[in-house]
Amino acid sequence: MYKVYFENRFNERIFLGEAKSEEEIYQVIKNDISVRAQPNFKWYYTRVRTTESGEKIYDVGSHTEFYIAMPC
Repeated sequence: MYKVYFENRFNERIFLGEAKSEEEIYQVIKNDISVRAQPNFKWYYTRVRTTESGEKIYDVGSHTEFYIAMPC
């Protein structure tokens, strides 16, 4: 189980929802992008890295904003 957050350029984390699997994490991210992003934002790639504490950080093309999945 993961708690999924959006981290803005001010390092503020906004809770988006919970996910049971990697597929569900991507669905939460996809739903948020469709609401939050500018209408012409294209999600071309995703880079994922895992921190030592187990957080998964998803880079979807922004230099300053990320999605974070924290195990719970």
